[in-house]
Amino acid sequence: GHRKGAFTGAIANRAGSFEQAHQGTIFIDEVGDLIKELQPKLLRVLERRRFKPVGSDQLVEVDVRVVAATHKNLKDEVSRGNFREDLYYRLAVISLRIPPLRDRCDDLPRLAEHFIKLASDGKQAIEIPGSALSRFTEYPWPGNVRELRNVVERAVALTRSDDFNLESFLSELAKGLGETSIRQTEPLPFKQAKSQIVDAFEQAYLSDLIQRFGGNVSKAAREAGLDRHHLKDLLDKHGIETK
Repeated sequence: GHRKGAFTGAIANRAGSFEQAHQGTIFIDEVGDLIKELQPKLLRVLERRRFKPVGSDQLVEVDVRVVAATHKNLKDEVSRGNFREDLYYRLAVISLRIPPLRDRCDDLPRLAEHFIKLASDGKQAIEIPGSALSRFTEYPWPGNVRELRNVVERAVALTRSDDFNLESFLSELAKGLGETSIRQTEPLPFKQAKSQIVDAFEQAYLSDLIQRFGGNVSKAAREAGLDRHHLKDLLDKHGIETK
């Protein structure tokens, strides 16, 4: 924060993040990416619980709970000299490891419902049965929760209507996974990245196909131009139920 007249353009007092969070909680995302010049400043605020806004000679005292998150291993960053050891130990009072989305797929329905509500400006508040999203549990979600949010926003945008259609939404979600996986799996070997994209396509295509024909494999095979036994093998591979 700063005080009026502290620099050109400072036409009024501005409360900084810590001052705004007084008697509340401040969340610092990706603290592992904090540049070295700012690390001692953060440490001083955490230690003293007070600071001087830019242009002020008065200390501002704050009472805040600090929650910080990072995708990096801060101990490794400390050993490499990228993160201050004293700041690490000041932050690491209680440490929680949040598993990647691929390891907690039971959270998919709740997270999808939350992101649907956000993407539709609160107009769509629905409950998605876990069985509806079961076919997405095998996807590795390399982009984690951010990737889920992206594909949900895309699916909502392309299926927006007065009556929310769950099947259309799930179909668009699957298409979005195919597109997202191209961007997210660049570091993977070509064959592995291609396999993920093909699997996502197969699952989306076959789920839609078998749903349209009410689970009738023979009719679905004729429509798709596939041998019935080959289609059955693909359906079994992806765990898609039939009659």
